[in-house]
Amino acid sequence: MSPGATPGTVSEAVSIKVFHVNDPSAVANVETEFGISASEVISRSGLAPRDGSIAQLYWNDSRMGPDQIIEPGSTVYIDNESIIEPVLIDHISTKSGRKTIGAGELPDGTIAHVPGASVGEFHWVVRHIQHRSKRSANVVHAQCHSFRVDDEPYSVGDIVRAQPSPDGMNALLFDPRTEGWTIHLSVSTPPKMDSDEVRELYRGLLWTIRITGVDDSANHCSGVMVTSLTFNPRIARSAEGG
Repeated sequence: MSPGATPGTVSEAVSIKVFHVNDPSAVANVETEFGISASEVISRSGLAPRDGSIAQLYWNDSRMGPDQIIEPGSTVYIDNESIIEPVLIDHISTKSGRKTIGAGELPDGTIAHVPGASVGEFHWVVRHIQHRSKRSANVVHAQCHSFRVDDEPYSVGDIVRAQPSPDGMNALLFDPRTEGWTIHLSVSTPPKMDSDEVRELYRGLLWTIRITGVDDSANHCSGVMVTSLTFNPRIARSAEGG
């Protein structure tokens, strides 16, 4: 019997039954005599979205990570309703020295602005805030940041975005594994700047932050604000996306 998904009846002992959340009539049996990863189940089921958007696999009401093993005889569900979106960077919208914000179109045509991204790169992103262009009401710009979906989401040196607490010292960072803002992020200001002044000047705004430490076991990251890539309407600088 060749590997893959078959629409016919297959013994549950040598298959994983896959349903689509949004279409209960869409069912596939992934034949296997041993446990395989969630990502392989999605791929072999034939039920993954064809537009490249991300799909999640659920077992016993729990979302499975891509490397988690699904055993034969299991019944799982695919869902591709997600706030995680793909983007291909096709131009640079902001440049400050060697630091950049790359931009490209999201599936709905919105222009995503992604700090740390370069032209030609593909990224998975989440939106934070968005606004209509001052030049054209038909164009929408979204401030985003990127992460990994097939490994630990963040590493030292990554550039992310978050809105800190009023004291400017803590924030919640998006976790693609839960699709929630559930990672605790400790935020510091650049060492050569007055921290109280910076926190007051940027209070309540969306900050661009460089990751300086990751403790995945404690669900915690630390980072330092990147002022040159953080838009502040209170000072004379232009935003990404006009």
